[in-house]
Amino acid sequence: MTKKIKYFFLGAFVGLLVGMVFGFLYNSFYTKKSERFEIATIQAFIFRGVGIVIGGSFGLKIGDEEIEEESKHLKYIKSLKNEVCLFCKEDFQFSTQDFGDKKYCSSCSNKIGIDYVSKVKQINILAKGIDDLKRKSAKIKRLNKIELLAEEMLVYDDVALNIIAKKPSEILKSVYEYHEKLDSTN
Repeated sequence: MTKKIKYFFLGAFVGLLVGMVFGFLYNSFYTKKSERFEIATIQAFIFRGVGIVIGGSFGLKIGDEEIEEESKHLKYIKSLKNEVCLFCKEDFQFSTQDFGDKKYCSSCSNKIGIDYVSKVKQINILAKGIDDLKRKSAKIKRLNKIELLAEEMLVYDDVALNIIAKKPSEILKSVYEYHEKLDSTN
């Protein structure tokens, strides 16, 4: 409340000064010399009054915005929560305004996401057209590469991030099933 009053008076003072300047300019350009004194005092009061009202209203608006900004900042500070990252086991802080619940720090989330996506892209490239290969040895070679990539990804099997659509253990299971299918065809 004191900020609103402070900004109101500051705005009113600035409005008073601006009103005086505009009143002086208006008086010197648009008033006849014979009418100057009588009209000049009336004009000075009018311009000062308008300046005070406009400046005071701007001051109140600025005060309201600053109070609102402070309350948002306080809500944000109160919403901060400390957690331990389930991947790197380090402490991190997050806001419950941004996240309902967060189990991994931003650094680990980014690293996991980038690594997971790049390995899934490699797996997709290797798996694409595997059925079109003629020789069984070429298919097995590709399956072994996919299996190695999936085994590297097993560290992310228990990670609960939205980016992980298919668990690495499920990918390995699919590879093993395809191996069995190949073995049964011969």
